[in-house]
Amino acid sequence: MIDSRKLGKLQRDIDRYYRMIGALEKASGDLQTAHFQWEALQVERKSLNRERDRLVGAIFAFHSDYQGLHIRQVEWVNRVALQNIILPFLIDELLSVLKKHRSIRP
Repeated sequence: MIDSRKLGKLQRDIDRYYRMIGALEKASGDLQTAHFQWEALQVERKSLNRERDRLVGAIFAFHSDYQGLHIRQVEWVNRVALQNIILPFLIDELLSVLKKHRSIRP
């Protein structure tokens, strides 16, 4: 027959075993929850990376378009500046030609 001290120790060991099983189950559940959260974060990270890549492409396209626009603007400004330089000379030449033809007419 088992004496009461051994029986009490056995009861405490069994209780301790069940508490450990409960803690293990809780830890396992927490680990599984963390794993699901990790997978969800990985999916979100991939989505964010795709969105980042799309935005980088859009920014690059905008930058390229802006550079083209800037080049055309500079060319236009240079043409206008050249016209402003040449125009008075052309007007003077035209007036000279007109005076010459008016003086030839009887």
